[in-house]
Amino acid sequence: MTKLPPDLDDARRVLLAALLAHVPFEGWGDGALVMAAEDLQVDAAEARLLFPAGAADMVDFYLTEGDRRMAAAIGDRDLSKLRVRDRIALAVRTRIEPDLAAPAVVRRTAIWLALPLNSFYALRAGYRTVDAMWAAVGDRSI
Repeated sequence: MTKLPPDLDDARRVLLAALLAHVPFEGWGDGALVMAAEDLQVDAAEARLLFPAGAADMVDFYLTEGDRRMAAAIGDRDLSKLRVRDRIALAVRTRIEPDLAAPAVVRRTAIWLALPLNSFYALRAGYRTVDAMWAAVGDRSI
């Protein structure tokens, strides 16, 4: 058995990287999580503990990681000479472009979020992404 990193978010990142290989075929479910755990030679029960709400936690972490990567990429740039709308356009492109490498994962995520039962998660993720974009481009209003 392999040990996951002791930090919760680091362990989730490692598991998410393995999970993304199975999401196009298995969707955001327990099957993909178990397969990812097997790939990493991690106990499936330990993997489930990282995402206790199952698919909801997996999708939420996937989307949060995209927001985090976008904010980090924007933070490295000088935006002072750009208009506000150009800053936001840059943030949108920066957030979307890395996901274009895995269209099947994006499709499965959109399908999961489109289910009526998951509308709360979709709404929350959308608001969080928009907030992250505005914060990344320097907006400090409340």
